[in-house]
Amino acid sequence: MNISMGILHFLVLISISLVVSRIFSLLGNRYFGFPAVIGELVTGMIIGPYALGTLPIFGFTLIPQTSSGFLAPVSTEIPIPQAFYMFGQIGVIILLFQVGLGTDLKKFIRTIRSSLFIALGESMLPFISGFMFMVLFIHNVNEALFIGVILTASSTGITAKVLSDLNNLNSREGMAIMTSTVIADVISITLLTIITGIETSSINLFSITVLILKVIIFWGISLFIGLKMRNYLIKFFRIFKDNITLFSFILLILFIVVSLSEWLGLTVIVGSYSLGLIFSTIEEKDGVMKNTENLANFFTPIFFVSIGMMVDLRTLSFGTVISIAILVLAILTKVIGAAIPARILKYGRIESIQIGLGLLSMGEVALILAGNALLYNIINNEIYSIAIFVTAGTTIIAPIMFAWTYKKFR
Repeated sequence: MNISMGILHFLVLISISLVVSRIFSLLGNRYFGFPAVIGELVTGMIIGPYALGTLPIFGFTLIPQTSSGFLAPVSTEIPIPQAFYMFGQIGVIILLFQVGLGTDLKKFIRTIRSSLFIALGESMLPFISGFMFMVLFIHNVNEALFIGVILTASSTGITAKVLSDLNNLNSREGMAIMTSTVIADVISITLLTIITGIETSSINLFSITVLILKVIIFWGISLFIGLKMRNYLIKFFRIFKDNITLFSFILLILFIVVSLSEWLGLTVIVGSYSLGLIFSTIEEKDGVMKNTENLANFFTPIFFVSIGMMVDLRTLSFGTVISIAILVLAILTKVIGAAIPARILKYGRIESIQIGLGLLSMGEVALILAGNALLYNIINNEIYSIAIFVTAGTTIIAPIMFAWTYKKFR
């Protein structure tokens, strides 16, 4: 495939993804009340490599069948064209920056302590329950530990999109959900690092401590320096009296911070969300929000379509009963694990359930964890299949249930 044909193929894939996901999102919202993200996820499942994407139509396959170039698959575990996957990653970076930008910084700071309590409940109950359940069925402790770890994951991207669609981001429960998902993400990464180290005999108390310190130092330094330096940088770029120049500069900082976050092993979520918080109080916020929204309208649907593309429903061929049982276990333990701490913290009964449902979706975080675990031979294909099924189940169920409770009880 030459470069010009490759670019044409990529543009067709992008165009179909955007148009079909928009149609599904509108139909789902109009007739069933589903949030937009459901239409985007379903689009990915339909046009992805496990469904229609690899079927030849008049000699053309939507997902390119090539092993080289920018349309080659990311990996065996992620059979999505590299360029499409890259656009999706830009989408989640822009989305979480947009969410941070739209967050009330003072409310966020006030909810950190309580959100830590909620995140620990949402993470530890599923982790322990998943591990104990799997120990009954398999003899590999590391694989049982992995199932426990995968159940701790919460999708910051999907949760943020649903909250934004419902205009519920800065509500009391919305703030608790968003702060808790970021903390839960760090907990998931830490736990996977520990069991990866156990498998490779490279883990010790020092490496665990270093990972936790990385998170604390990164957040502390980025917020402190960012808030101190922000006004000086903004004053400099006000000289140009051009919002596009200012926005371009903010994007430059965003991608640098995200790269640093990834380099430290903290994922793009931590970096993009924290920078959004830093710029959430500037005078030019409305202009930056408008430009960010324009970018997000293009890139963010691609991210959710790419997540849908990773879901292989054929994995039900192994362990159907176990997969369904773990999905039910995930729903119960994640909702209860978050709702009980929320009730202790004086949230209302419905608010507590909404917080639990907001943290239910495992989404892209779980898929990333599963891919890494398979890469390091921590799990086999059968356990990977179970993880993908449970992830797909929570990714679809959580936004629907959360949106329903919000509309019914608001």
